[in-house]
Amino acid sequence: NETTNQALPFTPSELANMTDGDATYAATVQNQGEQTLTLQVSISTFAAAFMAWIGWFLFALFGGIGMSAMPLDLLLAYKNRPRHMDAVEFAEAQTSLRERVNELVDIGELIKVEREANPQIGSIGTFFSTE
Repeated sequence: NETTNQALPFTPSELANMTDGDATYAATVQNQGEQTLTLQVSISTFAAAFMAWIGWFLFALFGGIGMSAMPLDLLLAYKNRPRHMDAVEFAEAQTSLRERVNELVDIGELIKVEREANPQIGSIGTFFSTE
């Protein structure tokens, strides 16, 4: 073997000699030169092959983008991970959440009173109505 300087797993004497048919075939193949091969395929086969061909380019593009963005995403996921809150932090969060819920309930009650006072507000008419 010329590339690895190792002996081949067989010797040339083990090969059969070329026959006249082999020589004729080799000569016709060499003398034909470059040719074009035309294949007839159905439209579904063509569409599948074309989509696969386009898909490789998209895979290379978006795969590369994803691989370069992954370390940053992992670092940010670690930085912003949920952490255990102690009792004081939990009480503060619960109090602020309770205050926000109460504000939203008050706003909802104001909207309800406003709708009862003026029934035209929030009514849905047809597309062509001017009311």
